[in-house]
Amino acid sequence: MSKSKKNRSKVFLLLLAVVLLIGACFGSVGLYVKFELGKPKFELPETAQSVSALPETQGEVYNYISGLCEKVYGADNIEESVKTEVGGLDGDLKTPFSNSDNAVFKYIINNASGTFSGLYREYDGVKVSDAENPPQLLWSESLLTDWSASWGAYNDAGEFVDDDRYFIHLSFDPAENEYNADVLSEITKLLSPDLIIENAEVETKELQVDFEIDRFTDHILHVNITRRYEVGLSVNFSEKYAALFSNNESSALITLPYKTNEIISFNYYGAYFTKPCIAVKKGDVETLPASVTVKNDASKEDYELIFEVSDPQVIEIDEDGVMSVLKNSDSSVNVTMTLVYEGHTYTDDLTVYITELEVETDG
Repeated sequence: MSKSKKNRSKVFLLLLAVVLLIGACFGSVGLYVKFELGKPKFELPETAQSVSALPETQGEVYNYISGLCEKVYGADNIEESVKTEVGGLDGDLKTPFSNSDNAVFKYIINNASGTFSGLYREYDGVKVSDAENPPQLLWSESLLTDWSASWGAYNDAGEFVDDDRYFIHLSFDPAENEYNADVLSEITKLLSPDLIIENAEVETKELQVDFEIDRFTDHILHVNITRRYEVGLSVNFSEKYAALFSNNESSALITLPYKTNEIISFNYYGAYFTKPCIAVKKGDVETLPASVTVKNDASKEDYELIFEVSDPQVIEIDEDGVMSVLKNSDSSVNVTMTLVYEGHTYTDDLTVYITELEVETDG
């Protein structure tokens, strides 16, 4: 056999070996995948989802929100936190004065605007039943001009997130004099050292309300109330600016647009399981999917948390909610959690399945 034929034979045998090796690899992978996919899995039973279905009409939306707001302000087991942000404070000056005089007006208004946020209520962790003049959350349905309701949201990457939330947006036609008169009075006080306020009025141009709701509990979590105002002022310089004041007899007409963003958060005392059921194996030790909420400064002496199981020979739970699975069981085990706090008793149930199978997951 010639040398060239020998070389061709070697190349052929080498290629054949590579092909057989690749085939064996793919075959192994195929068998592994087939084996894994063929393994029996434990599927948790389907459970009820939202407490309330997502409302689909204007009337349903308004009635749904109205009912939730009524529950919030009729409860004594909810804490409320309120914060107001102020922005968009740029004076649109319409005056008979020179540009330099207008610059002085701008300076005065901008200095005053830095303290506007302090004119609005702000508090943290106040029980709703103890709050003085709690913020309004809802306006008359006759003033409702637009709305939207969605389940979950999409982030910037196009991923569906917050699927445990309802997001409801309401736009209202601001009612006549829908503003805080005390705030207007304070605004004039802020400007008075530098300006003589001859007349002041305010008009609410826009009123938008956004609700974030836990759809598993029907709890309002956050409310964002955005108002856009327009303040009209008829002013002149005070004696502080005597040089300017002496040269001008006419008043300046100032339009001052600004907006407020009132952020309201609710914290609900209580205890509930974040999942209706779970699956575990013998020997597992894990923390129960429980949410327990009391005041931040509450100690263990202020409340009582109790866990009860329908079969303590299968599952054992310590005082911190850590579960130990002692043995297998053909039947599911029910876990009841009870919180006793500030005169209220909160109870919720969890179904626990003990299985040797791999648990089916969404992932």
